[in-house]
Amino acid sequence: MAKADQKEEGMESPKPTILHFSHSHPLELTNLSTLNINGKSQLSCSGCKQKLSSKYAYCCLSCNYFLHASCSQLPPEVRHPVDKDHPLCLSAVAPYPGGVFKCSGCSEPGSGFYYACGSCRLELHAQCANMPLHIRNPAHRHPLELSVAVARGGMGFFCLVCGKYGRKSWRYRCKSCVFDAHP
Repeated sequence: MAKADQKEEGMESPKPTILHFSHSHPLELTNLSTLNINGKSQLSCSGCKQKLSSKYAYCCLSCNYFLHASCSQLPPEVRHPVDKDHPLCLSAVAPYPGGVFKCSGCSEPGSGFYYACGSCRLELHAQCANMPLHIRNPAHRHPLELSVAVARGGMGFFCLVCGKYGRKSWRYRCKSCVFDAHP
């Protein structure tokens, strides 16, 4: 079992066994270095689809189902300014062919956990739903706010940090200076 000093930052202390909505069997907190699995270095989280990077993960070994401890603790519902009228609900599999959705934030496809509003047809990667709403960028003196870039003439926005165009997707913007940057 993991000790308190092995927990990921911002998480509550891990429990040895959990029941998670995304899988039908109990998930055991497992020290990944003790597993005898071929291709262990290529294991990925069934939630975020990223490589398992920490020493511990929740596992169902009979199904080869793995979750980062942090992914196991994503809130079932979030409020986000992109949809002020409805909560966004966490889902495990998109109801589309192949389980793939298009993120309304970054415009990239996704197949892992995502937040959605069925009324607004809004879908966000879990990572995109948790992006900071305001950031500081050394290239600009004011704080930048997360906003949606509206396509004009087929173009999204021009990033003043890298000098390239961004698609119709999220950007960080200083409204007073019309300064745009990629997230």
